[in-house]
Formats: sequence, C-alpha cells, structure tokens
Amino acid sequence: MECNCSTESFNKEFGAKRATNDLKNYFKNGPKGNTKLLIDLLKGYDIRDKSLLDIGGGVGVIQFQLLDLGIKSVQSIDASQAYIKKAQEGAEKLGYNSQTEHIYGDFVQISKKINNAEIVTLDKVICCYKEFRTLVQESLNKTNEIYAIIIPRDVWWVKFFHSLETFIRIVIRSKFRSYIHSINEIESIIIENGFTRRSQRYQREWLVCIYTKDEVNHTSLNVST
Repeated sequence: MECNCSTESFNKEFGAKRATNDLKNYFKNGPKGNTKLLIDLLKGYDIRDKSLLDIGGGVGVIQFQLLDLGIKSVQSIDASQAYIKKAQEGAEKLGYNSQTEHIYGDFVQISKKINNAEIVTLDKVICCYKEFRTLVQESLNKTNEIYAIIIPRDVWWVKFFHSLETFIRIVIRSKFRSYIHSINEIESIIIENGFTRRSQRYQREWLVCIYTKDEVNHTSLNVST
C-alpha cells in the first residue's frame, strides 16, 4: 500500500526520483490502474466547468485528465514536496498553469485555508491516516457535489499481504506506514454528511467509489454509471 500521513516519512518515501519516474510514466502511458478507473467513472458525470480539489494529488494525473475533460480549476494538496514540484512541471508542460494551484502540506492541518470545490478526489489518501475520521470529515466539508475515493478493500487477503508489507517496513526501519480501515465506517461518515454512493468498482486490492451530495440536482450531473 502506498500511504502515510507523516510529511517527513512521506517526503522520504515519495521523493524526487519516484516523482520524476511517475510523471515520465504518465506522459508516456497515460493514467493507469485504479486511478484510470476513477477517471473513467467520473467521465459519466457532467464535470465540465466545475472545480476540483485533489487531495494527495501526486504528480497531477487526475488533475490533468479532468482538465482535458473540461473542468475549470484545480487545487491540489500533497504532503510530498517532490510531487508538488513535478505536478507544477506537468501543469506548465500541458499549459494548465493558470488553472492549477499546488499546495504543500497535510490536508487535515491546512484544511481551513482550502476552498470548497464541486469535485473532491482522494486517490489512496484515506489509508495514509491512522486516525482517518478527521480526514474524511474535513474533505467532505469541502465537497459541494462529487466525492470520489480509492481505498484498500478490508478483506482478509488484502489485510494479510498488508501485514507482511508492514512487517518488512519495520525490519528495514522505515517509518512509512499505511492502514486498512473499515469500509463500512468510512461510508457511514460519508452518508451521515448527506452523500449517496453512485458508483462502486473493485480492482484487485482497491475499491473505487463515487458519491454525490443528496441535495444536488442529479439530473444536472448526468450520472450514467
């Protein structure tokens, strides 16, 4: 699993070399895996001219793809300085500088400074936080219409391999950690905040879900998934 909430360990795990390779791979091959699945699901919604808050935005894959599809603006938050830098480079290369803002930091710590957006995405971010409830709540507070997440499946075989990975990290004295949280508990918070699940897909150890705010006119969203 790729996740951790500590900015120090996050910067070490997601450093310059990895960020450079990720951006190169994106420009060469496009989005892949569960990130591509999330983007494909969002294509079923009317997202043109909407704003995006991409929490844990990485090198900008979701941002760039949705900008290509017609969203108007992006705020990207990431706890890796190297990934922020590469996302800025990618935006400049694609001509999206004026539509993107990249902010370094832990979203929970800086959330009060972040603007609301019609679309909020968290691609493998909830598993970064041991105490995940605050992250889910604060990110929902910033969501006006669509809330999209990728989280680990909380089934036995995913937990088994995750425990092996955690053990290896302990042995090599890595401070980087990830967590598998209860999907039911995550979704209960989302539902309590007035959202309904509209799309759900599994891809190996990952679950991809999209929720929409109940008071939003869903006809205007053109939900087709």
